[in-house]
Amino acid sequence: MRGTILLVTFILLLPAFGVLGHDLYMAYGDSDEKVEQLKELDVDPNVFALSDVGRLWIAYAPDSLNMLRENISLATWENIVAPLMEQTALLVALVPLMIFYLFTAIFWVLGIGPFTGTRMVKKAGKKDFSVYERHNKKSKTKYGRK
Repeated sequence: MRGTILLVTFILLLPAFGVLGHDLYMAYGDSDEKVEQLKELDVDPNVFALSDVGRLWIAYAPDSLNMLRENISLATWENIVAPLMEQTALLVALVPLMIFYLFTAIFWVLGIGPFTGTRMVKKAGKKDFSVYERHNKKSKTKYGRK
């Protein structure tokens, strides 16, 4: 199970790595002058800036942007798409990973899906009020003190 979670995490991090790589390239590798400064380690950290989703969309896929504008209503554009386009692309790329982690944690706590049988919280019966699955009422508690 752990290998699957790591694989999905890596796959969901790929867009974030791509956005970060693009932003680093635009800040430090866009021109020959910037490359020479980078080789001499004479870089200005204030040059680096994270791209917005809208800037990337307009620069690299204007046809899909125009198609979306034509096919959705103005209210949807103003309420959903326009605020999304103003967000930092790196944060937007990390949203699917956060959703995956949220659902993984919920499944783990409830013991459902791939975590069947590993429930943290036990369903209480009529006479059972324990919250831990491995609680044994018949055994005495052992203390480490002498």
